[in-house]
Amino acid sequence: MHFFLSGFLNPERVSMPDIDIDFDDINRGRVISYVKERYGEDQRRSNCYLLGTMGAKGAIRDVARVLEMPFGEVSTITKLVPAELNITLDRALEESSDFRKRYEEDEEAHRVIDLARKIEGLPRNTSIHAAGVVIAKSPLTSQVPVWVSDGTLVTEYDKDDVEALGLLKMDFLGLRTLTIIDDAVKNIRQSHGIELDVDKIPLVDERRHHKCYALEIQVLSFRWNRQA
Repeated sequence: MHFFLSGFLNPERVSMPDIDIDFDDINRGRVISYVKERYGEDQRRSNCYLLGTMGAKGAIRDVARVLEMPFGEVSTITKLVPAELNITLDRALEESSDFRKRYEEDEEAHRVIDLARKIEGLPRNTSIHAAGVVIAKSPLTSQVPVWVSDGTLVTEYDKDDVEALGLLKMDFLGLRTLTIIDDAVKNIRQSHGIELDVDKIPLVDERRHHKCYALEIQVLSFRWNRQA
């Protein structure tokens, strides 16, 4: 395994590196447990605190609950908000004609949406970062404020503030794709008796690349013909 260290530490980089490591989502918990056992006894390891904020739909629901609006009406309004990542109410009013129409013609919906726009983006809850783990050479209790949740040490600073202090944050990510690959290798072994080492599969294979390219052309041609 080869790393280009200049990508982690170089004169142009002003912050500590953020190291991401991918594991299959089934065994990711085992890795985190190992790190906890290896570095956690003397408080040198902790999870990162995460601040949840009011999203577009969540803000509407919270306002409507306070105003005691019937659940059915609230659901009708929120369904009109486009299902886009990090969508805002202002952008929803621009992009969704149905949402904008409801806002302009329904007085109660207008009031709820206007109030929701005022609280959108504000802090709503605290939780633990799903993947972020801080590992330090000395006890974290002497470097950052911490709290304990179900026996797990958690920093009271979020991942950005932790990095600003010069601490190392690692992301242990669980990828479903790696689990699928592992399952495929096991199925090939059981069904065909073939031991497949995915690490030895060549990344450059012109013969298969040509086959995949030809298949892609066929699929695109099929879609084009259907649309025509």
